[in-house]
Amino acid sequence: MAFQDYLKRSLRGETVTRGEVIHALQGAKFAAEKIKDPVIADIIGNIIATHHGGLFDCISDGERTLSIKTDKDEDVLHYAEAVKAFSPAVDEKGLENEIFAFCQKSQDKQLNLPFMLHLLTKSIYSCVVDADRCDSAMMSVNDAIPDWAQLTQLLENHLASFSDEKAIDKTRKRISEQCQQAANQQQGAFTLSVPTGGGKTLSGLRFALEHAKRHSLRRIIYVIPYLSILDQTAAKMHEIFTDDNGDLILEHHSNIELPESDDDAEEHRLLTSRWDSPIILTTMVQFLETIYSNKASRSVNSTICRRQF
Repeated sequence: MAFQDYLKRSLRGETVTRGEVIHALQGAKFAAEKIKDPVIADIIGNIIATHHGGLFDCISDGERTLSIKTDKDEDVLHYAEAVKAFSPAVDEKGLENEIFAFCQKSQDKQLNLPFMLHLLTKSIYSCVVDADRCDSAMMSVNDAIPDWAQLTQLLENHLASFSDEKAIDKTRKRISEQCQQAANQQQGAFTLSVPTGGGKTLSGLRFALEHAKRHSLRRIIYVIPYLSILDQTAAKMHEIFTDDNGDLILEHHSNIELPESDDDAEEHRLLTSRWDSPIILTTMVQFLETIYSNKASRSVNSTICRRQF
């Protein structure tokens, strides 16, 4: 096949141009042919066609974008050759059942359906992008649940060193204990309304660790609007979890200085593209780019979305 020849030439050290052989549109064209439902076909086809670049709008100048993208000559796509070499079975009914169930669950929760379909598309898209990157880099995915009990104990040891002689100390302690107790509730949306100086950073961390431990969650994500607050939160966490070797806390924001070593910088890039650390500290801007951006480079590992829905 043309793409195999392209890879072999590259391995031999010959000059090749990245993208000179189209190898994503064939799968999108195949999906569009096998899936009769146009919405499902657009979701799957769009994801396949753009997993190296960025999701496109489903409608372009009044026409279906997927059809425009896949309407290529045979000598450009080598479509017949690709189908002959690799023609997977497409469980159209299974796809319909999964997506219809997702839509029904969204409606039952009174969620905005178009937005949820967008989020579903981004979630599947990030799965494909992440799998492609991990396979290319021969990375294994660590899906183990962190030892929240150990981290909780480290926090409790830190809290036990505080004095409770003053009235403000007693108030902070009471707020912290209420957060600890609230962590035993079922998963949902919670608010912590406490004035400045009330100990929100540690009380919130106490809730997060206890809640993650109770429900066997895989990560805690802090989304903070201001870099100054984020830096304070990170500093406090590093103070508490002093034995962290870099695997526990991931900071993903513009104030982070990349490592000087190329290997370390590449490792940091992969970590920020996956958000696979137990505790992630990020900004609201970065988080919203993850949700709304169409770029593969902004598509954080979808385990965040799919495990919590």
